[in-house]
Amino acid sequence: MPYMSTYPPPPASKREVNRAGKAIADGEESDENIQVVDQWRAAHGYVINTFQIFFKRRVEKFNASIEFAQRLKRRSTVIDKITRRHPDGRPLMSDVTSMQDFAGCRLIFDTLEDLTQFRDYVHSSQSMEHVAHKLKHDRAKYDYISHPKASGYRGIHDIYAHYPRAHRRGSDASNRGMGC
Repeated sequence: MPYMSTYPPPPASKREVNRAGKAIADGEESDENIQVVDQWRAAHGYVINTFQIFFKRRVEKFNASIEFAQRLKRRSTVIDKITRRHPDGRPLMSDVTSMQDFAGCRLIFDTLEDLTQFRDYVHSSQSMEHVAHKLKHDRAKYDYISHPKASGYRGIHDIYAHYPRAHRRGSDASNRGMGC
């Protein structure tokens, strides 16, 4: 019997997802469009599971108190984000598949030193030796501790491209990296 995943597969194409997201942004909240975007959102359950395992294993090896949480963005929040507009009328999101926060893991540290050391460890070649995931940006890009947001928010966001093990072996079955 073939392996059955507990996570829904992503829609057939990113083009289909972006078309549905644009239609929703333009006021066409049909059941079909919402279903396509929701399938894209739900498919990130696999991604979040992969990263929670990745981070929990590293937390276990690290000698510090680290609080861990994960979340998959709610459907209503995705729809809200798609339909929001800049003050000049442009959509907030150019396309659904570029939304980088469908799946998120949050790690909370007691000290900035612990955060810095853990982050250095996670990005080290030792930690990433058997992992194909790739950081999608320069490490300083989303450093809101060194450069807090106007709201006072402080944190660091690392956004990864998710590449399942099958992708690393060259399988076409998992040839679509999904952001996390």
